[in-house]
Amino acid sequence: MKPLVLQRAGMSPHLFQPWPGACHSIASADMDLNQLEAFLTAQTKKQGGITSDQAAVIAKFWKNHRTKIHESLINQSRWDNVLKNMNWRVDLKSQSRHIDQINTPVAIVELELGKNGQKQRNAL
Repeated sequence: MKPLVLQRAGMSPHLFQPWPGACHSIASADMDLNQLEAFLTAQTKKQGGITSDQAAVIAKFWKNHRTKIHESLINQSRWDNVLKNMNWRVDLKSQSRHIDQINTPVAIVELELGKNGQKQRNAL
């Protein structure tokens, strides 16, 4: 987290710095307030875990910014391309130099990807 974001939210950045993985864990699970409370309580009881002040800062930050963080994660994980069409087939080899390769199945997949109205064909 950037210190300026925390300061604008009325929180001290030094309280949050010792445990940078908290926001990532909470955001990736998209915790509701009950889950958040249970998670932070467990972290305060762990040896070498967070303090109750740090838990309060994290909880306040998550309550105020949960929607923004979740939307940001969704936007970062989304592809720009869209799957328009997919074709596939399985072929069997009927001739080969080696007899053990005859009747070996081969899968052919064709994907049609689109981006903002454009079409692009990629065969795999």
